[in-house]
Amino acid sequence: MLKTNYLIFGYTMNDGLISIQKIWLKEIWEITGTSKKYPLKLQVKQNKIYNIRPNSNFKYDKECVFKNETDFLKALLKTIKLEKGEKVAQKWKEEFYNNYEKYYHKNIIF
Repeated sequence: MLKTNYLIFGYTMNDGLISIQKIWLKEIWEITGTSKKYPLKLQVKQNKIYNIRPNSNFKYDKECVFKNETDFLKALLKTIKLEKGEKVAQKWKEEFYNNYEKYYHKNIIF
């Protein structure tokens, strides 16, 4: 999901007619942000994390919260640490490094 491009439609609806106002093509780090509780904005139900939620800065051409995918990954790791602890977070990070290198044939450090 890290390298996935998201096609986002800004639209209005009047009398059942949908009008596309704007279209964005963004990477995940460009549409996510932070929250008061977590380093990432999340959908949480009954104290359980379900999804990463987008923020709306991209709609207004505001600066992204994360400058690049590395900043996003740092926030993701911090979120895992908060929710699951240091040991689980480090295991996730090691597995991520290994899988990233296998798939992209290059290393990433965060």
